[in-house]
Amino acid sequence: MMKTRQWNPAKDYPLAVGWWEERQSPAGYIPSADFLPRAGFVVEQGGDPLCMGWLYYYLDVAGAQLGYLVTNPANRPSESRDALTTLIRRVNALADEQGLRLVGRYSHAGIVQLLESAGWETLEAGQVALVRMGKARGQI
Repeated sequence: MMKTRQWNPAKDYPLAVGWWEERQSPAGYIPSADFLPRAGFVVEQGGDPLCMGWLYYYLDVAGAQLGYLVTNPANRPSESRDALTTLIRRVNALADEQGLRLVGRYSHAGIVQLLESAGWETLEAGQVALVRMGKARGQI
């Protein structure tokens, strides 16, 4: 049975970096630990981490963005699908409890399909994600 737990930056960040490096992060960069919010989730089965994702809460509106979904490269495709589905269901339930709207930007067709199957709607196809680093330096 898969379980979702709160992420632990000290324990889980090095693991996430390894997954992003092995998968050659499709976003083109790996976020720094201080750019990942406390609202991070790890889906495990039998104590083995299968996937992670982070929820960025908006400040002035009832909404949040689901970001940086990553799966363990050692997973079988069905394990990744089931783990991501578990994470998405957990985030959906949390959003319902808190009265939040959820946003996500993904180009991976499999992730888009899982989100749509969980009640998410595609608003605009072909979006480009941009970031402004400002005075921040280094990786995101």
